[in-house]
Amino acid sequence: MNRYLEEYKARQCTVDDALAAIRDGDFVATSGGVNAPLLFYKNLHKVAPRLKQGIDFFYGTTYKKGDFEFLESQACKGKIRTLSGFVLCKDERGYIQEGRVDYVPTHYHSQGMKMIQARGGLDVYVAAVCPMDERTGYFRTSLSNVNETDFRNSAKKIFLEVVPSLPVIYGNNEIHISEADGIYEYDHPLETMDPLPFGEVEKQIGSYVAGLVEDGSTIQLGIGAIPDAVAHAFMDKKDLGVHTEMITNSILELVEAGVVTGQRKSINRGIIIGAFSRGSQKLYDFMDHNPCVAMNPCSYVNNPHVIAQNYKMVSVNTAMGIDLLGQVSSESIGYMQYSGSGGQVDTVTGAIHATGGKSIIALASTAKNGTLSKICISHAPGTAVTLSRNDVDYVATEYGIVRLSGRTVKERAKLLISIAHPRFRDELTAQAGKVGLLL
Repeated sequence: MNRYLEEYKARQCTVDDALAAIRDGDFVATSGGVNAPLLFYKNLHKVAPRLKQGIDFFYGTTYKKGDFEFLESQACKGKIRTLSGFVLCKDERGYIQEGRVDYVPTHYHSQGMKMIQARGGLDVYVAAVCPMDERTGYFRTSLSNVNETDFRNSAKKIFLEVVPSLPVIYGNNEIHISEADGIYEYDHPLETMDPLPFGEVEKQIGSYVAGLVEDGSTIQLGIGAIPDAVAHAFMDKKDLGVHTEMITNSILELVEAGVVTGQRKSINRGIIIGAFSRGSQKLYDFMDHNPCVAMNPCSYVNNPHVIAQNYKMVSVNTAMGIDLLGQVSSESIGYMQYSGSGGQVDTVTGAIHATGGKSIIALASTAKNGTLSKICISHAPGTAVTLSRNDVDYVATEYGIVRLSGRTVKERAKLLISIAHPRFRDELTAQAGKVGLLL
């Protein structure tokens, strides 16, 4: 019998065995996104009755209210202190307000290690993985590698939740069977996300952004209607490369159109570099056993020094708002944590330091059905400033694109007002005049 299969059999356990390994006061973390160990989540509440100090638990996945008892049960509140590095859904915002989840402000490139250091080490790591390669004894964390490699390298105990439906995706994302303290299986369909629809506003923003992107550039795109529209506007480009934290449906569309080849990349030539993915089953099938895709940890993918090595690196991010000083808010509405900083600062910093690089913040000019300008005199009290005004390069709305880098405070205000919705320009001009931002 194959020795790795023998070892697999010897290390098989149940999810309850993984739960039994958690001790009072532990720091526990899991793989995230589509790669979250869902059976572990569904049973985590069982540890609460035996805890006195409680545990810190870091996770990351989408869900709806009622999916996981550890987030609902009063017996778990205070016993399982749930930490989130990026707020993914409206129900999670509610849990934060209820004190059941707490947000950890960090950059993606250092998120895992910063949390491990702050808590004196990682005690238990549970990862969802694709089935073992019987020839080598390796599993892979497949669709997510944000913190997974850092967690694997630091954890005192490792348990693997084998999910047969997960694709095999290459990169620095492997875990050898010899590292696992226990292995159990849980088969379920993967979370998928179809391409998002976009309208005329997003198309116009996409056309402005595309005007700045040269053939042979390396791109980073996020998720949402605006990034998808931007990708659509790239269809006439040639030899684009990809170095992005998230591999999305729109990236696949550019590959299929022959736009993304990676043949002119200055590092990782020909390879689509990412750290996690959420998209259609078609996207997952494309990445499965594909040597042109590498899922590497965010400590590499989002490292600004690495990003800056990409010639003509273009980072495209969106935002919730920008004030007339050029300060960008991408994660909170006042004191309410709405999403997270994620990798925005990482990718912006890398792009603006790359030779021929550009950073673009792309956002619709209004919110709330056109009643609120996203370009404002100042952010609401408590709003987190995600991106310093010193690091903002280009800003695009459906009314144009301007470059703030190298501009004075007064020049910035004037430029931003010029791409605000016409309905708000007079008001913004008057407000800027009152505070001395305009002559």
